[in-house]
Amino acid sequence: MAGPDVVALAADLARAVELTMSTGASQSDRLRAYQACESFKETSPLCAEAGLYLAAGTQHSLISRHFGLQLMEHTVKYRWTQISQQEKIFIKENAMKLLAAGGISEESHMKDALSRVIVEMVKREWPQQWPGLLSELSDACTCGETQTELVLLVFLRLVEDVALLQTLESNQRRKDIYHALTANMAVIFEFFLRLIELHVNQFRIYNETDASKANGHGRVVQVVLLTLTGFVEWVSVTHIMAQNGRLLEILCLLLNDSAFQYSAAECLSQIVNRKGKIDERKPLLILFDSEPMQCLLTAAKNPGSIVDEQHNLFKKKLIQVLGGLATQICTLWGKDGISRPNNFSVFLEAILAYSSHKSLCLAHSANPIWNSMFKNEHVSRDSVFLSYIPRWVQATAPKIIKFNYPVGKSPTAEEVSESAAYAKVDFDSEEEFSAFFYRCRSDLLESFRTNPEHLVRILNIGGFQFYQWQRLFIQLGGTGPQGDPKHCLYMAYIGLSPLFDALEG
Repeated sequence: MAGPDVVALAADLARAVELTMSTGASQSDRLRAYQACESFKETSPLCAEAGLYLAAGTQHSLISRHFGLQLMEHTVKYRWTQISQQEKIFIKENAMKLLAAGGISEESHMKDALSRVIVEMVKREWPQQWPGLLSELSDACTCGETQTELVLLVFLRLVEDVALLQTLESNQRRKDIYHALTANMAVIFEFFLRLIELHVNQFRIYNETDASKANGHGRVVQVVLLTLTGFVEWVSVTHIMAQNGRLLEILCLLLNDSAFQYSAAECLSQIVNRKGKIDERKPLLILFDSEPMQCLLTAAKNPGSIVDEQHNLFKKKLIQVLGGLATQICTLWGKDGISRPNNFSVFLEAILAYSSHKSLCLAHSANPIWNSMFKNEHVSRDSVFLSYIPRWVQATAPKIIKFNYPVGKSPTAEEVSESAAYAKVDFDSEEEFSAFFYRCRSDLLESFRTNPEHLVRILNIGGFQFYQWQRLFIQLGGTGPQGDPKHCLYMAYIGLSPLFDALEG
């Protein structure tokens, strides 16, 4: 229990913090209050105790409680080597009590602030002085969803500082923590997988009956996926493939769950875009098994709603997954006896779904994937791949025909074409759309020009249809208003002329 001195100091600090944020106070008063807070943070030996009292006191405002957590973090970061062992134990025990209680706040910035206090201690104490850390964190997860979120944020911030951003000043401490993480990675990944499965199931159980509980479980799933995304970029592929690739299976299943699909795609994108030796890449071919590939295809073929911004963001993330898989195929094909993967046609269907999409942005995002396969000596000669080229041209060719950017604030799909409606969503002005369109058109035409062998095959297989199309537009191009750039037939004729030049030339 805090002494009277700490209580009085905390009350003064709370008033000062409130004053710094008060719109009714003068600038000079706010400045003096800010300087008083900073002076206390830098000089007071009661910094951690007062901070704990502020953070734990629900009678204080969120601003004051957040400042209390900042005081605790400041003590750990800048005075840890100067304070006594008793003070270290006091801070550690009380910070973990705050975590286990879970009552710090539902606000994300408060959870983040508490997790950072614990991470700063972990960076100085674990594993040598804090061998029971992982057990304590695991036990805290049994207390509720908020506690589980906090534990996951501790893992995320720790791995950001140690493995990703490498902001730890002491190189030796960074190595110690890195080795400790690596040594315990099997346990950590099993812990993550258990949390995903548990909370996804709980989310689905409560989704129809109790929105509050469902949201709590949903937030845990989101944070697990975010935390995993920070790990999968650098851990051994052995951990990613544990339990026969259970993590990959779960991520693929979540691609068709609107609540978690973006975060799942983000995590999966980090995995499939990993670089490394052949032995480290080969296990990823498990994603070409029937079930995961069907999940990818279903997600790719789901057009979503034009006005659904979250789904459109997901589609843009999913194409990065497909692009990463294409890179793995192009890297592995022809090495160690590896040839066409299973369900390769399903994979090509998924990419074709993007090329056929009414959004010019999404269709354009698929083009580099086709180009990478065109340029690969093994993929480009594969019979299954060759059978998709005419369909690729059929999907891609119309994209080089200019259409008008819709006018008005928010035209509906009934008033304009789907492509134009997507353009209104993707671009803020006609100038921005036009600049993108001509760059996109140039890229698509370049794909035709740089793949003459494949275009010859197109002419042999589907040429009759394309020459019919060419003659149709030659005939119709002159029937509309002469030279009217807004006439659809004129625009089609002008747009397709370079394509036919590429096909013939």
